[in-house]
Amino acid sequence: MTEFACYVQLLVPMLWVGMVVAISFLEAPIKFRAPGITLPLGLGIGRLVFRALNTAELALAVTLSLALLGLIGGPVLIFSFVLQLIGVF
Repeated sequence: MTEFACYVQLLVPMLWVGMVVAISFLEAPIKFRAPGITLPLGLGIGRLVFRALNTAELALAVTLSLALLGLIGGPVLIFSFVLQLIGVF
């Protein structure tokens, strides 16, 4: 296993947990305190945010799996992050 794959194995889970914590415990409650946000509008925004989070989680899961299998390198990592960006938008 390469040194790069070891770094990916350490950093991807931390990024993943940070994203989940930020959205679940910060974004979701604060969204409903914003002026002018009704319950239906807030729920619609939440659906979009969590759909983007699920896409990012899938990309991170694939990246982490490739790193654990030792198949990840520079081009594979770049490709997986490009797919993640495309999926979020």
